Amino acid sequence: MATKDSGDVAFVFMCGLFAVCGAVAAFTAGAGGAITFQVRHLVREVPADHIDPHNEGMPIVVRSEFRAGRYADPEYGVEAEAAFLQRLEATFTTFSTGSGKNRTTVTRWGSPRVVYVAQQGAVTFGAFRLSDALLRDIGTTDDVPISEGALARSRSRKTCKVLDGRCYTGDPAAPRLGDRRISFRARAPGSAAIFGAQSNATLTHWSSGSQRVLLVGRVDEPLASMLNRIAKVRLGIGTVLVSFVLIALALGTLSLWDHFPEALAYRFRGVRALNYVFVPLGLTITMDGLGWMVLFPRLGAPIIFVGLLFAVLPLAIARPR
Repeated sequence: MATKDSGDVAFVFMCGLFAVCGAVAAFTAGAGGAITFQVRHLVREVPADHIDPHNEGMPIVVRSEFRAGRYADPEYGVEAEAAFLQRLEATFTTFSTGSGKNRTTVTRWGSPRVVYVAQQGAVTFGAFRLSDALLRDIGTTDDVPISEGALARSRSRKTCKVLDGRCYTGDPAAPRLGDRRISFRARAPGSAAIFGAQSNATLTHWSSGSQRVLLVGRVDEPLASMLNRIAKVRLGIGTVLVSFVLIALALGTLSLWDHFPEALAYRFRGVRALNYVFVPLGLTITMDGLGWMVLFPRLGAPIIFVGLLFAVLPLAIARPR
């Protein structure tokens, strides 16, 4: 029997890599299928003028309108006629790109983050109150410029430089690390459709596993169209087939290796189809079932059981050639 060398290690590594990629693909397909199933079977379109306690915690679609109000941020003297007003901050900081010898560091403005939402009491959408977290993440439609005159009359008389409607704590032309850039955006009044979750009388994000989902669409957008956009992780039979091919290629090729365990090789070669069909199919179904287990254990457990049957039973009944 040949001795193990670097070629053997590379061979086993490649087979293992194919198997791992196939397993991850199958798991992702299962999780995506579970999310799609959850969206298509649990989402309800509810009237905006009535809070139904039976919808508590459920994913819902509400169609209503953002009402206009006069909102102001007294810190910077900014006012706007809008549904709500957001103050955003970006920091001038360093970012690293690449790795190893190609690693470089650049300085630039970071992504703006919402630090304040100007509102008068609760922002409502029909009979629903919009949560603070939702107001931070919901889309805005208009930039609201900062003027030097309004800034001079503001409550705190912020000392910053105004350029292109934004306020800079340093020199806009030559920013330094730690400088901040303040800007404002507003949501114009008007009709819309919001996908979220009902929490008492509040509309907030819908949580699916580790994901928080929020979607705002046109008020006349069909429910089916919104569902397609919500369930964008739609990984079905195509992903499962890719997973099966990768695992079958890995196991089938590995069984030809000189150092493949003789006991397993004896079983595998007893029924040649085991290398490329039954065991890979069983492992693919098992990993897909694990993906379903994340959201639907009652559906995931039977899928795992079927997968293990495909993987184990043929090995048990295989005969040597």
